[in-house]
Amino acid sequence: MIDKKEMNQLMEMTSDHCVSIFIPTFRVGQIQEDHLRFKNALSKALEQLQRRGFEKDDAHKFLTKGYELLDDDDFWTRQSDGLAAFISKDHFSHYTLPIHFEHRVETYTQFYIRPLMPMFSENNRFFLLALSQNEVRFFEGNRHSITPVKIEDLVPENMEAALMLDDPNGTLQMHNSGGDAIFHGQGGGKDKDDAYLKDYFRQVDKGLMEMLHDEDAPMILATVDRNAAFYKEISEYSNLLDTHISGNPEGWDAVGLHERAWQMMTELKNESRKEYQSTFGDHLAENKASTFLTDVIPATVEGKVESIFMDKDATVIGTYDSENHKVEVHEERQNDSYDLLEFAARNVFLQGGKVYNVAKEEFPNQDAEVNAVYRF
Repeated sequence: MIDKKEMNQLMEMTSDHCVSIFIPTFRVGQIQEDHLRFKNALSKALEQLQRRGFEKDDAHKFLTKGYELLDDDDFWTRQSDGLAAFISKDHFSHYTLPIHFEHRVETYTQFYIRPLMPMFSENNRFFLLALSQNEVRFFEGNRHSITPVKIEDLVPENMEAALMLDDPNGTLQMHNSGGDAIFHGQGGGKDKDDAYLKDYFRQVDKGLMEMLHDEDAPMILATVDRNAAFYKEISEYSNLLDTHISGNPEGWDAVGLHERAWQMMTELKNESRKEYQSTFGDHLAENKASTFLTDVIPATVEGKVESIFMDKDATVIGTYDSENHKVEVHEERQNDSYDLLEFAARNVFLQGGKVYNVAKEEFPNQDAEVNAVYRF
């Protein structure tokens, strides 16, 4: 994996020759295919370095770390969906990532980072609360993984423990029904049982809020419908999703929970994207957005761009004159040319904006080179 600190470090590095390699890989079973793809990418990098003035032997020596990785048999047994490698005179790094890359090799004076943007462009982080009367489990997850969070010192172990805390004299009575503990006090029937359940959930929520008071990532509930209705009623967490994973989560493993949760997050993101697309026209009408690269590039330099959509399959070669705020597009690569989309992506990312390096059909306006929304 790669974090934002490492991403920033890659963007800060400059050298006469920076080679960036991206290939798709297989999680299992296709070691020879992955190996061959990387070998071909190194051959392409070798050609690019020769075009930049290297002798073949010197170019091969420059890529030594890449060829050493090619010979690491153990490494090729541990792949994900994509591999990114970065090679310069004084630097070599590689990342096995859950992103499907298109084959790409770029040699510039900086590393090419746009294919990595999906790791950061959308907030994939979420919380999951697996809740029953017999146990409480809490997880932090993202698109690629889910991790249990220790909460034993914050919340009661189960409903029995919670209600016994409130009933030191032991007047509550318990029996089991269908796997859940049912509590009865002195009278009250179902209404009293509902009150006990809500009291248990309040203790759970209060404990979690000690940890989550300044968080806003979506929280997903995994519980039976009745519990979900009560918990949503009493919870103070600001971003508890209206929908939930229905069923008793006891016995569900982390893999199953992650699969269900990510399906829900995908639906949520699709709704958010549709909303973004529906409002983009309004932003254009109010001059708070643009679809023209000649306008967007200077805006990224000035820190005006809040979010930008760019075609992951496109390359726009040219230069930007910062003194005259002028964009020049080149039909053929020149000595001073670079990818203007990469240039824009770097600017927006470093300024805290969001870069959506996606297929063009995901654009709000699919007829344009870029779609950018401005901060001001």
